[in-house]
Amino acid sequence: DLPQPPVATSDAANALAAAFVCGDGGADETALLLVDRRPAKARMTWRLAVTSGAAGRDVTVHWGDLSEMPGELIGTIVDTTSGQRCYMRTASSYTYRTKQARETRILELVVRQRGAGTLSVSSLNAQQAPGGQVAITYGLSVPAEIQVVIRNISGVPVGRVASLGVSPEGTSTVVWSGQNIAGAPVPAGCYICHIKARCPDTGQIANIMRTFNIRR
Repeated sequence: DLPQPPVATSDAANALAAAFVCGDGGADETALLLVDRRPAKARMTWRLAVTSGAAGRDVTVHWGDLSEMPGELIGTIVDTTSGQRCYMRTASSYTYRTKQARETRILELVVRQRGAGTLSVSSLNAQQAPGGQVAITYGLSVPAEIQVVIRNISGVPVGRVASLGVSPEGTSTVVWSGQNIAGAPVPAGCYICHIKARCPDTGQIANIMRTFNIRR
């Protein structure tokens, strides 16, 4: 391990610094490291504290080529403020926007062994409920980011459920309002519920579709 030298600048508004945080405390409570070495184990987590001087600025963290990292390892960046996750093998950077001056954002760099489980979506069912809403139930084999798009029988998107973030493993239910993208109720007929799932840790993508009926 190597300690992080202090940041020296006369322009506080544009100051930008990053350092590994040793321990579970905040960036001001524990030692800051320029290099943080960890013994190899099934799961390794580094906490990177990124401090920026100005509010409303985009801050980007880049990392190098990960081709030399063994294939059985998965690298993920987790933004502890927004909850966003970034799979490090398919991206080379992560960008966030600061909310206030002298903001410190903690990013967790998680490296773990690739599990045996693969992403799959099952048990998709869409059923109209009283009031015109549609209850959509689906099952995930692993946690995944979910997008739900409602299409007409020709496959053209007519409605969608708001971005759901990361859904947990197991069975979940979401509700579609029964309205099209413009906010008007869709006419009676047959529709397609299309779910696209993406595992934030592995980059795996799975799709599933089911038809259902709207009655008026």
